[in-house]
Amino acid sequence: ENDRLNADFLQMLLPIRSGDLYESDRIQAAVGTLTFAAGSAGYAFVEINPTYRADPETDTVNVTFNVREGQRVYIDRINVVGNTRTLDSVIRRELMVGEGDAFNRSLVERSRNNLRALGFFKDVKIEETRGSAPDRSVVNVTVEEQPTGELSVGAGFSSVDSFVLNLGITERNFRGRGQNVVARAEWGSLRQQIDFRFTEPKFLGRDVRAGFDLFHMRYDLSKYSSYDYRSTGGGVRVTYPLNGYASFSARCFLKDDAVVSPYGYCGAVGAGSSALCDQAGSYLNSSAGYTLLVNRLNDPVRPTRGWTASLRQDFAGIGGDVNYIKTEADASWYYGVRPNWVVSVQGQTGYVSGWNGDPIRINDRFFKGGNTFRGFETAGMGARDLTTTDALGGNFYAIGTVELTVPNYLPEEYGIKTSLFADFGTIGKLDDRYLIDSATGLRNPNIVDELSLRAAAGVSIHWRSPMGPIRFDLSKVLSKEDYDKTETFRFSTSTQF
Repeated sequence: ENDRLNADFLQMLLPIRSGDLYESDRIQAAVGTLTFAAGSAGYAFVEINPTYRADPETDTVNVTFNVREGQRVYIDRINVVGNTRTLDSVIRRELMVGEGDAFNRSLVERSRNNLRALGFFKDVKIEETRGSAPDRSVVNVTVEEQPTGELSVGAGFSSVDSFVLNLGITERNFRGRGQNVVARAEWGSLRQQIDFRFTEPKFLGRDVRAGFDLFHMRYDLSKYSSYDYRSTGGGVRVTYPLNGYASFSARCFLKDDAVVSPYGYCGAVGAGSSALCDQAGSYLNSSAGYTLLVNRLNDPVRPTRGWTASLRQDFAGIGGDVNYIKTEADASWYYGVRPNWVVSVQGQTGYVSGWNGDPIRINDRFFKGGNTFRGFETAGMGARDLTTTDALGGNFYAIGTVELTVPNYLPEEYGIKTSLFADFGTIGKLDDRYLIDSATGLRNPNIVDELSLRAAAGVSIHWRSPMGPIRFDLSKVLSKEDYDKTETFRFSTSTQF
């Protein structure tokens, strides 16, 4: 008997169909779906009552959903409750509805996701009650604060870095204004770095996220490729939302990059890899870039539906000594097959090319393996110098992942998640100058660079331990080149900022 809500459209939204097995839980889920749809059309207090008529002879049940529309509802006021530290304005600016707006349940749910994505609150509830008139409602936003500052002093061991020491101070909600401040120092056998980051989520009171970074880092890659990379610099960045699902980011960085041989053998005649030795030295890298991001996930923390995609480009050569254009794109899709069973499909690709006659230096190439491609060591796949076994990376890569998250039947507070995965892809395509022997003008047989398929499958276990996030990977390589370096087991720690 509904007049304004389209009955045929509502029936299309139902998660049940004629011929399905009758289950009371699915009927209640259908009521929730119709309630959400009506709320998105502005009917905050719609009443939906299912009635049933059973036919014992055919073992069937006819279900009728009786929809009582009521009036379209407008928001009388919005109350924010429970924020003992975070300013009201920080919470209200994440809401996609305002006082006086027509009620829209879809926007209310997106507002809740925005607040959860901040990471400031342990729990967020948004409820509506009747307002001062039948066509008015009051929206109550209730939040439960959680610690947002962190002082971390730790030591760890991973199959990547061996021994790691770190000291960090992080505040994601500085002064209760939503500002993010990170100061961090880390020392390990593979990398050592110091960095400072500041982000203002509403720059000059506008819907623009802005920040700056300062850093110094060193990567000792002598275990994988005979060079040592150091970089010191800084940059600024801004992010502007295009709509509720897409954003555009721009950045500008200036850094001093140095490539050195850890053994000093490049000066010796006939020593070292020619693909590495001619790149030793210090270079000024001035670059500008952008990122276009689209996020249509149903949950910012644990997605079970939807997709996300991004496109990134960086242009180096605005002054400085390095000239290249680097492009990367990735996309992810999630689908919950049933509770605690989630299928995800991910794809990523990248290409970097020099301009103005410049080749791509080794520290600007792509390296894959380890955490970025399970089953292979860090920098274990891609072009390689057979005389020194140095990994040379690649100017191009394409990687796909299919992953199934499965329930492990342990209490959620244990923080353990298990998934089955398959990684597949390729990497390579060096500049011609590194493939040709300068003495003969012919292809150098000691430099191998094959864009062939690599693939691996296995099990990953993620554990939110008291010492920080830890990941265990058990892998079996299905396809590789003879010169690739593989591994069966890897465990690593990571920290998100």
